[in-house]
Amino acid sequence: MSSLLIEGHRHQTHHQIQLAGHFADVCYDQFRESVYMVVESDPANVLLELADLKSIVSSGLGLMAALSKSLSEQGFHLLLVAPQPQIAALIRTIQLDRVMPIHQDPESALAAL
Repeated sequence: MSSLLIEGHRHQTHHQIQLAGHFADVCYDQFRESVYMVVESDPANVLLELADLKSIVSSGLGLMAALSKSLSEQGFHLLLVAPQPQIAALIRTIQLDRVMPIHQDPESALAAL
């Protein structure tokens, strides 16, 4: 299945974006248009909530890493919030948690900023 639901809100100090469903290769453009372009036009810290994301392909993680790098170059951070255990394990295995820290909830992510 390749349906990805994206919902986002702009807060005073950050973007809060929830991903749900399955991030497949066919979702690359959807993520880029819905998230990446918005953040590029309005840079801020980003909380990416992953509690309802069931699966993700490597190109999706690569796009998130590129977004994290772009934000970092502007003095902002991409923080991952509440990923499913299998997704968190994948992120840690490939050491992306070094550039995109994982937090248990939005409050702890905001406190880390």
